[in-house]
Amino acid sequence: MFNDLYFKYQPRYYNGEISSYEALLRSHIQNFNVEEFVCSIECAASFDLNIIRKVLQDRKSLSIGDDVSISLNISIASLLDDYFLDECLGIFEYEKNITLELTNHDQTDDFDNLQNSILCLKNKGVKFALDDYGKGYFNTDMFLYLDIDY
Repeated sequence: MFNDLYFKYQPRYYNGEISSYEALLRSHIQNFNVEEFVCSIECAASFDLNIIRKVLQDRKSLSIGDDVSISLNISIASLLDDYFLDECLGIFEYEKNITLELTNHDQTDDFDNLQNSILCLKNKGVKFALDDYGKGYFNTDMFLYLDIDY
């Protein structure tokens, strides 16, 4: 299954120039629902670490400069996982211009630990965004208190 997945890098423009890219997960399989697939992942932290590593590898092979930001989606559950946080602290010691977009595929009431994880990664230069919040009837009120950039 994973061999059928790849990324499309959607440019974002500001004043007529590419300012950043968003890594969009896609599949070669017809009628494949990426969102359903991601929601079915049991170990979000391991999956998201592999996604981060793949996007950073692609960035080098596609000659997207380190000065151009790339954003990618991760699960809230990953930020609450100690192994994920430790690995990211090591990765983002050297890799810069990354925005992690939190998706609303999962929910939490553990906002203190979520905020602590966000602050640890922000200290390494990582930016954060909320992705697709407000879609459906998801309550975003508590997320407004997190230290999110976008």
